[in-house]
Formats: sequence, structure tokens, C-alpha cells
Amino acid sequence: MHRQIDLAPYVGASLEVMDRDSKLMRGDGPTVFSSVREGQGVDDVAGLILAAWRSADSPGQPGAVGEA
Repeated sequence: MHRQIDLAPYVGASLEVMDRDSKLMRGDGPTVFSSVREGQGVDDVAGLILAAWRSADSPGQPGAVGEA
């Protein structure tokens, strides 16, 4: 689960409540709090996406979307 912390102050969200709820819903599943603006958690999100892709036997073509 990806939680973008940049938005929390604007919608009155509590990071502590989001963390608690993520653990309740996902159990041991990964939860990453990220801030693209601050560069926080971005590598973690990319790593989780790539790990899921690799565990699915890496379907599709590697490389950027639209790259020939």
C-alpha cells in the first residue's frame, strides 16, 4: 500500500491513523509512506513494483513505456 504523505495536511489526515489502518487491513503486507516532493519512499515504491513484476516472471518488455 502506498500512502502519499504530501497530501495528508491538506485533507486533515493523520499519518498515525493511516499507519494503524494499513496494518489492520494489510497485516504484514508492505506499507510505504512517500513524498515525491521530498524524495522520501520513492525508491521503496519502485522496488516493491519491480519485485512484484519479477515475481510474476517479468511479463512484457523491460524499459520505459513507449521506448522502442
